[in-house]
Amino acid sequence: MAHLRALKTERRHGRTYAEGLAEYVDFALGLMRQKEFPDRLITVMRERYSGAAAVARMRSAMQAYAMEAYGLTDEQLVAMVYAPFTEKGLHLDRYLSNEQPDLVSATETIHELLAEDVAPPAGDVAALADRLQRVAGLTLAQLRLLYHSSLRLPSTTPVKGELIDAILEGDPHKKVVLSL
Repeated sequence: MAHLRALKTERRHGRTYAEGLAEYVDFALGLMRQKEFPDRLITVMRERYSGAAAVARMRSAMQAYAMEAYGLTDEQLVAMVYAPFTEKGLHLDRYLSNEQPDLVSATETIHELLAEDVAPPAGDVAALADRLQRVAGLTLAQLRLLYHSSLRLPSTTPVKGELIDAILEGDPHKKVVLSL
């Protein structure tokens, strides 16, 4: 989660990776205090992420973990923090402009590709589909499913039947971490 927060801060909000990591570490340290972790563990945690060398070391470790555990590259994680394919591509323009500028001219074709649930694409559209699958780490069927799905964020008032709300309902430490 720390790596995703830092990537989101860096890529979506135009700030530094270190700032995003610091936001998450502050959040985690606050939870540790609430849960009455021993002070020495809180100090170890704070020191692990302190300074430029520590940030670089932790970034490298988190990139390696994402690849080893989930087979995800940073490019795919960046796509994840933009959520460009949900809500019929609500954030697609911003994602393409910032992260895949050579695909901006194909925006309309991407929308058509994801909106359809037909036979596999051919020609240039097939190459475009392959590229989208590579940058997202998802199959075309999964991208189409996302395209037709809503981007459901957790709410402060739980909605019955919503998975994210059911997961968070019993969490006494849930909190929205805001980026400045």
